[in-house]
Amino acid sequence: MLGVLVGFAGAESTAIKVHNSWIRLTPPVVKNSAGYASIYNGSDADVKLVAVKSGLSKKIEIHEHKMVDGLMKMREVAGGLTIPAKTSVELKPGGYHIMLMGLNLKLDVAQEHNLILVFDNGDEVPMIFPVKHDVQTQGMAHTN
Repeated sequence: MLGVLVGFAGAESTAIKVHNSWIRLTPPVVKNSAGYASIYNGSDADVKLVAVKSGLSKKIEIHEHKMVDGLMKMREVAGGLTIPAKTSVELKPGGYHIMLMGLNLKLDVAQEHNLILVFDNGDEVPMIFPVKHDVQTQGMAHTN
């Protein structure tokens, strides 16, 4: 319970609000997953999501899916993801997402994980990310 309180307290102490956070459940043999959320920047200046911290995986990057030459490609967002002032950006399947590479444990729907979103203005927003089934993308491969 303390983790939930800390996560929500951190999310409310800044102009940056994070809502609807979750991590996609993957089969036990898959060592990568993705995190999603809605990020609102209530400040008067643009900010960039530049990093995510967690012990859940060996490496974490901010990625996007993009159509290139008729093929859907996944790439790291160089320099961070801009969240314009007074605007929300959705991290969702098929778009921007938090790429969790080299998971340190098997994911289960009963789990919740702490991730800290790091912004270029110095804000660090801790948030609880529950593990959930993703009905919309079941069967889709998540590859580079």
